[in-house]
Parts: sequence; C-alpha cells; structure tokens
Amino acid sequence: MKFPKSGVWCEGDARHIANCYAYALNQPRLGKAVPGQLCETDPSGLRPEDYNEENFKALLEKDGLIEIKPPDTPDDYDCENYHMIAVVAGMKARDGRHPDFHFYRRDCDGSWSHKEGDEGAPSDIDDHGGPILDPQFIDRPKYEKF
Repeated sequence: MKFPKSGVWCEGDARHIANCYAYALNQPRLGKAVPGQLCETDPSGLRPEDYNEENFKALLEKDGLIEIKPPDTPDDYDCENYHMIAVVAGMKARDGRHPDFHFYRRDCDGSWSHKEGDEGAPSDIDDHGGPILDPQFIDRPKYEKF
C-alpha cells in the first residue's frame, strides 16, 4: 500500500498528536489515546503495574473492541467501517522498566500499517524497512508479546 503525503493522518493535529491507538481505531481526534479512554476510564489513574495482560484486555473490551485470535481472523469483514487491529506489548526501550504497547491496523487491501507514537505519518513499513505482512511475525525488538 502506498501512503498518501496528504490527508487527515499526514497533516496537522493527527500527524503530531494522535498515536498508534488513535490510528488503529481511525479516530484522529483521540490524540494520545490509551485503552480504556473510550469507556471513560481515567487513564491518568492507571499505574504501570495496571498494564498487565488481563487488565489490558478488559480495557480494550470496555472500549468496544472484540478479541479475535489467529487463525480465526476473518477476510470478509467490512473494512470500510471496521478495522482489524493487533496489539503488541513490552517494556519501553528507553528505561526497560515501564510497560508499553503498540497497535497495528489491517487496511482494506489486506496489508497492515501503524503510526509511531505522535511523531509522524502512518506507514506500512516495519522498524527494519520491510513491509508489514503480519504484525505477529515482524521483528519488534521493543515489544515481545503479541
């Protein structure tokens, strides 16, 4: 997939404020979104130890997401109105002590894309310059848990 150099995700606030979760949900106005934000959970009250797998899944479900585990990923979903997303978790590379997460979304052409934090435009390229064919199998040094 070739990404445009203009559009909502490449210009203005969405490019410089929205993060990977807002991108995966296709909601640029969410800014630096965190799981639980859509269900009005106060993200400022979450401590690093709250981001364990069980709590994280519960927050995503409260936000309205539905878990689909491979190989049960459907190919025939309405990609114009819904996105399949994948989440990976791990320890932040900068200090190795605080949990972090990253989201990828499946686009209508079947490829996967992501947005690195609030630092730029979306991309379908991984950290090593290769295409993201399946986020479960790409090299993600900062995120060891799929």
